[in-house]
Amino acid sequence: MLLSRLTLPAALLTCLLLATPVLAAPLPVLSATYTVPTPPTALVQGASVPVSITVQNVGNEIWNVAGTNPVKLSYHWYDAAGNSVMWDGPRTLLLNDVAAGASHTLSALVAAPVTPGAYRLNFALVKEGVAWFAQSAAYIVQVSSATTSATYTVATPPTTIPAGGNAQIAVALTNTGNQTWNIAGANPVNLSLH
Repeated sequence: MLLSRLTLPAALLTCLLLATPVLAAPLPVLSATYTVPTPPTALVQGASVPVSITVQNVGNEIWNVAGTNPVKLSYHWYDAAGNSVMWDGPRTLLLNDVAAGASHTLSALVAAPVTPGAYRLNFALVKEGVAWFAQSAAYIVQVSSATTSATYTVATPPTTIPAGGNAQIAVALTNTGNQTWNIAGANPVNLSLH
């Protein structure tokens, strides 16, 4: 009597009676491989370096660069103990949509952590607002302290300068630190005397 009251949709009843499995449409898969020909191995704290990376779409969903939920490249920093130092790194935009099976090469500007030490760098694509892709292989990077130092060579130092006078002195400078001397912008480097 209970069976007479139970009604099933005709399509489901047919599948059950014929023992035919019901197939669902495949879900889109966000999957990628990462190739970094020359990963950074040493950086100065807080410095940024461009890194060339090729990503290949090994999933079955197109990576869109515009519209809702675009796909972008990011990176993660981990310390020597494996703790996340920076998870949500700056984004690098893809230059065009990437179809399933296609590859795309771009340059990501990677900023080093501000504290010196040994770190692990991983790249990862993200479909904004949806999910992170699996990460790339890990790249070990040694981050060193920023140093500013120089050597000075004066070929013919003056032996006398009249009181209140000026003297033109040729000085050869060598940057022995690991920071670039900028001549413009914020904090330019200038030669002075004491």
